[in-house]
Parts: sequence; structure tokens; C-alpha cells
Amino acid sequence: MKTMRIMKTILLAIFAFSTLTAFADDVKQPNSYNYVQGVTALNQGNYDEALEYLNKEISEYPQNGYAYLALGVLYIGKEQPVEALANSNFAKLPRL
Repeated sequence: MKTMRIMKTILLAIFAFSTLTAFADDVKQPNSYNYVQGVTALNQGNYDEALEYLNKEISEYPQNGYAYLALGVLYIGKEQPVEALANSNFAKLPRL
């Protein structure tokens, strides 16, 4: 359980850091409907709804690294570390 907390903290920190640096450097995050709805649902703790939207986002925009990163955070919240790491590995974010 302690390992799970550490992983969750690390992934949340990466997500927060990438989000903040993206805004700081004027790198635009995707603002597509599915991505925005997925992240909103994730922030509200609605994991199943977030999963649906984020999977749709990845189907339409497979290059969206932010969606994969959000899925990683989602799976940590669902206590599924293997899926969290797998999705985080696909998270290709723009270089700063």
C-alpha cells in the first residue's frame, strides 16, 4: 500500500509539473472535447467516466501524450499500477 501511495504521488507530480510547465512556456495542451471532459471527470473522481472520454481521445488523437498521462493518473487512482505505468510510458509530451 505504501508503494501505491508513492507511485500515485510521483505520477500526480509529473502530471502537475507537465501541466504547469506547458502553461508557463505557452505550449498548448489539447483542448478537444473528449480530453477536457476526461480530465474534468478525473479531477472529480469519476474514473469510469474519465476512462471513457480519455479512451475516445486516444482513439481520435493517438499522439496526445497528455491523454496517456491522465490515464496513468486515473489507473493509479483505481489502484492498477501496471496499467498506470503502461499508459505513462506512452505519454509523449512536447519538449520544453
